[in-house]
Amino acid sequence: MASTPAVAQQAASAPNVSYIHAGRLLADPATGRVAQNQTLVIENGRVREIVDGFVGQGDVVDLSDKFVLPGLIDSHV
Repeated sequence: MASTPAVAQQAASAPNVSYIHAGRLLADPATGRVAQNQTLVIENGRVREIVDGFVGQGDVVDLSDKFVLPGLIDSHV
């Protein structure tokens, strides 16, 4: 099935959104503040926003029983 240019452009410009449900989240590294039950909204590989509670459908990573440190790079790999 061939796609039309309009359909191809729409697919290319649609954001890639996923959600990470974090049980505990290091919300402010400077103060050490930890927030509970947060959702990180990831768009095109970057954190777009952090939302209270567990939201989002589709591509969801369930880390609700984990401690999440956004932006931390594992240099041991």
